[in-house]
Amino acid sequence: MPRRCIRISLALIFLLSSNAWALGLGEIRLDSALNGPMQWSFWTMQVKILSIIPFFILMWLSLRNVNRLMLISWGVIVSIMLLMQVFFMRWNVIIGGQIMGKSGRGFAQYHPLWFDKEGILVTIIILAAPIVILWLLSKIFPFWDRKSDNEVV
Repeated sequence: MPRRCIRISLALIFLLSSNAWALGLGEIRLDSALNGPMQWSFWTMQVKILSIIPFFILMWLSLRNVNRLMLISWGVIVSIMLLMQVFFMRWNVIIGGQIMGKSGRGFAQYHPLWFDKEGILVTIIILAAPIVILWLLSKIFPFWDRKSDNEVV
């Protein structure tokens, strides 16, 4: 939990300190980017839905006496939400940095293509590759002995 708070704080510090006026570009400011083209990805997804909601779910799970199945189920849901939050954080840093040009002429447009060299399909393949490799390795080298799974410890 402390690492999560530190990560969110550092992300907010980075965004606030990378204001465009520090580069001498008074026309383009960070708040115009965060309230403009990056509003949905930053405020709605990264901060509100994928940071605040998992925080309260984890707080609720730690304060309540919940059974093991509910803890594992909510743990998986919160883990997926936090992975998506990391994706949106990286998206906002990389794409957000690219849409704020140093020329001071405004924001650039970015629309990812499906079949481009760095497009959506290639991204899906790269994200799915470790899962497929892990599944194949689990078929070749079983991670757990099946006989010991049925035994009571």
